Amino acid sequence: MRTKLVDFKISIRDCRGRVVDYKIGCIMSEFKSLLEPIDRVKRLLDYAAVLLEFDESERVRVNIKVNGFSVQVWLCVGMDEFCRMRFSADIDSEIIQGFCSCLVWILDGDYPNEVMGLKIENLSTLNI
Repeated sequence: MRTKLVDFKISIRDCRGRVVDYKIGCIMSEFKSLLEPIDRVKRLLDYAAVLLEFDESERVRVNIKVNGFSVQVWLCVGMDEFCRMRFSADIDSEIIQGFCSCLVWILDGDYPNEVMGLKIENLSTLNI
């Protein structure tokens, strides 16, 4: 009986990893289906519009602007009571906000090892 419990835990961990891959696949498929660059930009703007509002109280030094951007990018990362990662972001550029919205959708609710396991190559084929 103990062995089945361990096997079950492994299956859940494997399934969660596939959820991230599934979400990346959905986003990739969506953007690949948009043949014109302007359509991809419009889709990013759609994603920007659905990013949850950033809590103004999170604009503190701990959640400082992400370096490397010419726009203001605020990122708040936390962990919930189930040890899942939670993300929120605020950006002063709608296009970059769309990118961040996609990343938040992919990673929010995942476990730390899954978040750390995401490779930038997984996102490079978005062709945005």
